[in-house]
Amino acid sequence: MKPQIKMAVWVVFATIALSGGLWAQAAQESDPKAHAGKSDLMSRVTIEVSGGEKSTPVENASVYLKYVEEHKLKKNKKVELNVKTNRDGTAHIPETPTGRVLIQVVADGWKTYGRWYDITEAKQTIKVDEFKSARGAQHPDPSLSHFNSSTLLLFYSSLPTNSANRFRLLRNV
Repeated sequence: MKPQIKMAVWVVFATIALSGGLWAQAAQESDPKAHAGKSDLMSRVTIEVSGGEKSTPVENASVYLKYVEEHKLKKNKKVELNVKTNRDGTAHIPETPTGRVLIQVVADGWKTYGRWYDITEAKQTIKVDEFKSARGAQHPDPSLSHFNSSTLLLFYSSLPTNSANRFRLLRNV
């Protein structure tokens, strides 16, 4: 082989080897913008739910924590965790990723609450004290609270009374 051809082959081989090494090094480095959304650190979150005029603890409320796991190669995965509050109105979520999460609180007789929070610390407590009672949640007669108005109307219309008594019963409801 001629010396000029040997030298050209060696130059091409060295160029390919160097560019492959640089490509492998670039693949190992993480892009700072892509890494900002991904959360490798986990956090323990305690959520304290209280509401009403007296800020009483809300027992047995469902607390939903929603976030997105970002992936470079696959589609992003939406994750939802569901826990219940205890008698003190607190819910503990042991492994929560740091970053932006949506916390929603749902309970019977209360308006649904939802807000975005930034989880930044290893142990973080979030107080939900804006939880408000739903209007009309309490029926004037507690013994009839599980009936709706159409059920009561059907019940009262089936009573064996004359029309004057039936009208008086319906007017009081």
